Amino acid sequence: RLQRYVVEVVSRFASDARVAVWDIYNEASMTHSEYWILPRLMKINGWKGVPAHWLLDDDKQAATLRLLIDAFGWARGAGSEQPLTSGIWTFPERVYGADAAAVFLRVLLGLSDVVSIHCYCEPEELDLRLAELSVLGRPVLVTEFMARSKNSTLPNSLPILRNHRSWGYTWGLFKGRSQTHLPWSTWSGEKVPDGETWFHDVFYENGTAFAEEEVKELWWHTIGRDLQL
Repeated sequence: RLQRYVVEVVSRFASDARVAVWDIYNEASMTHSEYWILPRLMKINGWKGVPAHWLLDDDKQAATLRLLIDAFGWARGAGSEQPLTSGIWTFPERVYGADAAAVFLRVLLGLSDVVSIHCYCEPEELDLRLAELSVLGRPVLVTEFMARSKNSTLPNSLPILRNHRSWGYTWGLFKGRSQTHLPWSTWSGEKVPDGETWFHDVFYENGTAFAEEEVKELWWHTIGRDLQL
């Protein structure tokens, strides 16, 4: 079913100018997301432990790597004219090491036409990651960033993205049903008081900015700085 889904979707839009790039697999190197949501699911469903069909840790990573390779093959076979990528989530200490994380990263980079990363991180780390990846000589897209409580913000990230000539995609734009203004901890049932600083998202439902200074920074780094007065 997955193969059919990938092939049919990519084939349908393989030459569509509205598609800039195909993100084939979301955060393929993430291994710990199940542990965030497991306590809540155990409570809701009355589970006594991890379901037998779940893959965790090394088993999950091995299965993910096989699926990642297959999915890239399916997309290429569908005749995509757009570049393919998959966002890097985990950065190993040594890229050329022999550990599983390093091997996984090298395979992912080898499959990707353009490099992409997710970085909900301090501006110093974002700058470091983009500098490290620049040696590959390929465009680097930051396909997820901005989480205010992690000090990943528009004002401190936009100058770095511009300096490295990297496209950046905020996770969330308008506050809405997806509730991405709430932090990840709410997945496991944590309550957040009204009035707390938003996690993601830039605008209220009516188009009003959550923080006016952020919108000014967006204007400056995308339009204002290049105006010829």
